[in-house]
Amino acid sequence: MTERKESDEERMFEQWCKEAIEHGLLQHFAKQPKSFELTPAQFTYIQKQLKTKVTEIKRSVCRAHIYTADFCLMLTPKGREMLKGVFQNTHLLGFPDDLLWIDTKGSFMSRGAGQEFAINQKLVYSEYCVWVSKVVPFISQYNKKGEHKPRKCLFVQTWCPEPYRWMRNRRTPTMTVKGEQCGTIEAFLRG
Repeated sequence: MTERKESDEERMFEQWCKEAIEHGLLQHFAKQPKSFELTPAQFTYIQKQLKTKVTEIKRSVCRAHIYTADFCLMLTPKGREMLKGVFQNTHLLGFPDDLLWIDTKGSFMSRGAGQEFAINQKLVYSEYCVWVSKVVPFISQYNKKGEHKPRKCLFVQTWCPEPYRWMRNRRTPTMTVKGEQCGTIEAFLRG
């Protein structure tokens, strides 16, 4: 199978995870952890006439439906306490086995991507009792007219990783839109 291209959201979330490890919220994280087989491959048998006998041949109707989350996080006790409720449905389900399964999404998804993820999410929970939380790292809190429109996203609820707070290659330090709208990890830890 071909290697898929890593999205900007996955890179942002990976940096967020690295900072969370440095500050004792996560023990470790894994990218593209184990896959979940949601439905098995389907086959049918057809009869084929050979010269002297009839034999059954197995033919594939459709492949197995397999889903892989983007990240799996192992939380520390401090991380369980501080991040409860930040991720989707963790206020209801808690963190079974201290693991948190994550699928990162952009603020604008292509048609049908949201519905496809929702179906995969429900099937994984039904088959494996594993909840995969959808995470949108950043959505601007201002619309095109400059009006403040509060939107729920990870960086606004927690912090923006340092490499994404500042613009690169500037003579004078200049904050990015993410840096202006989101706090630091130090501020998040202070509460």
